[in-house]
Amino acid sequence: MKYHLSYDNFLEMLEKQTALLAKLCQQFDEGNYEYADVISTKIAAIINFRGKKESLLPNMEKQETMLFYSTSKVLDTYENVLLYRSLVATTIKDGQLIYHPKLDQGKYPKTLHPFSVWASSPVYIVNLEKNTQNMDGLIYIGELNESTQFIMSREKIINFYRNKFSGAHFDTKLDQNIYQAAIGLSSIEHADNPNLKNVPGEKYVPGEPIKYMLEMAVRQIAHELLLTLKKEFSFKLDYKPTLLDFSGKKTKGLPDHLVKIVVENEVGEKKIKVVQI
Repeated sequence: MKYHLSYDNFLEMLEKQTALLAKLCQQFDEGNYEYADVISTKIAAIINFRGKKESLLPNMEKQETMLFYSTSKVLDTYENVLLYRSLVATTIKDGQLIYHPKLDQGKYPKTLHPFSVWASSPVYIVNLEKNTQNMDGLIYIGELNESTQFIMSREKIINFYRNKFSGAHFDTKLDQNIYQAAIGLSSIEHADNPNLKNVPGEKYVPGEPIKYMLEMAVRQIAHELLLTLKKEFSFKLDYKPTLLDFSGKKTKGLPDHLVKIVVENEVGEKKIKVVQI
């Protein structure tokens, strides 16, 4: 005879899993950034991106009816976007240039969205070099053009860790761009390094990838989910994150959001202009 779990059973488990997720985030904030894969696995135990009842919220019939906090802007269109980086910012910590989660300190106010919008909306967009499909670890993103877009959503980031790379499963074939970002060989922004060789006249300037592009995005996604669960179910959650855990020297990187627009001058000539949003 099998016991069928009730809504109250799932709710009790959800509260425990939410508290555990908060504890994992605390470990992450103490510098254990490798916890990104464990956090991703825990997120996937709560929500499911594949439309199956394998996680708590789908079994409670809540995932598709509740609203999720977003700390990033939800773009209506991104056809002309050159760069979009919404969940993370940069800092210098212990002499190292890294990304960090924005927590509640981002430029965009928190907004609530249905799960499908929250999960699939891009959080990283960058245009790749014409006629290529790959990010180069020694290329400034600012030099790249609009030929091919590299797009990452919350769903894609969590599923990469959960189902493909060091979470619950391992795949033998991985998306090259995501894999290079995950192991620190590339990122959507790069730090200038005058010690790297640069041949005069070359189009690109050598640079060093900024570390933890995907790990810090996972941390921010967990932050959004924790706030969502606390609001929806009135959990008494011991969760008070602070950017002091990631504090360091502030850096001036690329803006969060760059778009390409076509402008026309007095004589009717059309030119492409890059605008910060």
